[in-house]
Amino acid sequence: MARLPDLQGVPAAAVTGFCWGLAEATVFFIVPDVLLCFWAMKSAKGALAATLASAVGSMCGAVLLYLYLDHAAARYTFLHEVWGCLPGFRMKMAETAAEHLRIRGAAGLISGPSSGIPYRVYVLEAWKSGLPLGEILLWSPIARLERIVIAPVAVLALRFVAERWLAPRFRQVRWNWLLAMLIVIYWIALYAWYWGSLVPRLYG
Repeated sequence: MARLPDLQGVPAAAVTGFCWGLAEATVFFIVPDVLLCFWAMKSAKGALAATLASAVGSMCGAVLLYLYLDHAAARYTFLHEVWGCLPGFRMKMAETAAEHLRIRGAAGLISGPSSGIPYRVYVLEAWKSGLPLGEILLWSPIARLERIVIAPVAVLALRFVAERWLAPRFRQVRWNWLLAMLIVIYWIALYAWYWGSLVPRLYG
């Protein structure tokens, strides 16, 4: 089975994972899971490094948001306005996140993956509710990893099947590129459903 071009291994995976996690925790609107899928196509070590680094990047994003908000309370409203320009954000998400945090404290962060609400929204509402940054950072690894590990594990499993079982039997098929195409199609379809159906249905 043909290999993807060398992307300088684990260090590159860690750097890209960290940067994507940081971006998604502040202003970016595509989850790092997309990147993790492609690193999983490259290697298990790369996928692991990118996954852990993206969680660390998210936590650094939380720190930056807290520092940014602590300098002026008006920035809370400004962030809502900025995020309102991004695909898929609704003000009701902030209300729902605030309710989760009110009921469960910082542990409410783990409701994020199942609610479809971005991590940054929970961080913003946690700051508003007065939750300490330390508690947010304590729960962040669980809240982040409970979802982002799914994508690379699934791709690693598919890659294993393709390399061990399919490639020897169907040598004419370029399984790595076929898998890449399936990943792209999957994420396009998922975001079309998320932005076009789930978000409007749940959050108006």
